[in-house]
Amino acid sequence: MDKTLMILDINNLLYRGFYATPNLQFKGRRTGGLFGFTNMLCKYINKHKPYHILATLDSPPYKRKGYFPAYKENRKRDSTPQEAELYASLNFNRNLILELLKILDIPVLQEKGFESDDLIYEICLSNLLYKKIIICSTDDDLYSLLLQANRFINIEIEKSSGIYTKEDFLKEYGITHQISIYIEKKLIDIWEFARIVGGDHNGIPPIIRGIGKKKAIKIFQDPNKRNCCLTENKEEIEERLKFMLFPIEKRFGVNYLYAIPKPDIGNFERLLGKYGIESKLSFKNALEYLITLRMKETLINGEEFLKNT
Repeated sequence: MDKTLMILDINNLLYRGFYATPNLQFKGRRTGGLFGFTNMLCKYINKHKPYHILATLDSPPYKRKGYFPAYKENRKRDSTPQEAELYASLNFNRNLILELLKILDIPVLQEKGFESDDLIYEICLSNLLYKKIIICSTDDDLYSLLLQANRFINIEIEKSSGIYTKEDFLKEYGITHQISIYIEKKLIDIWEFARIVGGDHNGIPPIIRGIGKKKAIKIFQDPNKRNCCLTENKEEIEERLKFMLFPIEKRFGVNYLYAIPKPDIGNFERLLGKYGIESKLSFKNALEYLITLRMKETLINGEEFLKNT
């Protein structure tokens, strides 16, 4: 059986759901994040029919701030009463989502000092089981993973507009050749180079201001321009690589192979009902799929046990 793993970027889905329905409230509390997350989760389960599901969550304070103290300083939201209320509402919805995932028996991965995309990278690059991995996130930091897709594994990203593949990525950014090089004995792909050289990343300015990622990609694909850029900015690029490729001591791909989720339908409906969210047909279909899949796995495991006894 070709197994599919679906990975949920919790904060990314939270923000997308919350800002899609910012005025959705129940008894004075904003609930758009919970509703949007549940809606997307069930939609993606019905669409992709994953065998396993897991979620990842940022865990500040980030270790990258040791290299760049300004990292993510541009994201502070509590300087005014309105921003403080917004930030509190996001935290409230995040806690509800974590409660929802617990009810659905979907594991949440966190590692102190690291972000969701760090964990997703480790899961994908450590993969030994899954033929296909679906990443539910609009974070373009993850685009490098699309370049890992090959005849052994298919990695796709589920964005707001739909599935985004390696072919979509290459076409959008006009990439026709030379997708990776070695810098100081480290293999660096074209997207990592573009983010360092032309991207404004979480409050960290690009090495060459004003060119953007697409022009940085053109520089990468031209050997003369690339070598000139690497020579002129050698120390800065090497320093940024330490920041971007911060190592995680654990390898998550094998350590976090969980069983198929076993959702608690009663508590699922109670949680949504408590905050005025009506269950939809897509919710019921997603839960029925997980329950059926769990039953099939139990039956298969039982048959395997009988064969070996």
